[in-house]
Amino acid sequence: MLTGHPLKGQKNRSGFALIAVLFTLIVLVLLFSSAQNNFLAHNLYLGTQIHKEKRDMIRQSIPVISMLALGARGQETEIELEGQKYFARLQDVSGLVDLNYASPELLTALISGLGHTTPETEAGVINIRRFRETGARLLRVADFWRIGQLEEIATSNITNLTTVYSGKSGISPEDAPIELLEMLTGGTGPAGSLQNQLPDSFVSLASGGIFQLFIRGGDYSQEALFAGVRVDPNSNAVTILFLR
Repeated sequence: MLTGHPLKGQKNRSGFALIAVLFTLIVLVLLFSSAQNNFLAHNLYLGTQIHKEKRDMIRQSIPVISMLALGARGQETEIELEGQKYFARLQDVSGLVDLNYASPELLTALISGLGHTTPETEAGVINIRRFRETGARLLRVADFWRIGQLEEIATSNITNLTTVYSGKSGISPEDAPIELLEMLTGGTGPAGSLQNQLPDSFVSLASGGIFQLFIRGGDYSQEALFAGVRVDPNSNAVTILFLR
């Protein structure tokens, strides 16, 4: 009479059951992971769309924003767009250091004011001068670090202090941010006092036509926008030079 091995059969059935359970768990994990990825991708898409729509809305409103901020040049103006609060500041580029045309002395004073006075930074000014002597021009403020080979101090934020649009070798003291005046003079105090301390070689006349426009949301968590605009106060015409 033939006899089987019941324990062995039970072990086989238990093994198959365990494999089936593990396979089911793997499938569930894969399905959950796929659903989660789809959910995150959908949210990212919605966030990107909302961000784009906000930027487009602000871009279309730049002419109006510029005219509203024109009367308070250098100071923030509170504005409201589609129920959202924003703050805009219009800065005459004549009050900023033009990285394409500023005198070598002014460039050196700017870098020194940032707290960087080394042989490398002096060489950086020479690199910029040689670049400009070829007739080339910086297209963006950010190019200053690359052309000057000054990447080691590129963390210094000079966006609010410099431009590539004034075409002047100096700055207009009346239109200069007080932070820039303090850097160039090494002093502190009222703007009027600092303006009088600027060397004559650093001074140029105001242009009054081209501005840098800074726009930020009502809370600092919202991304700030930065634009260059040409404003004609007589005709209320505003030309956007760039938007970042």
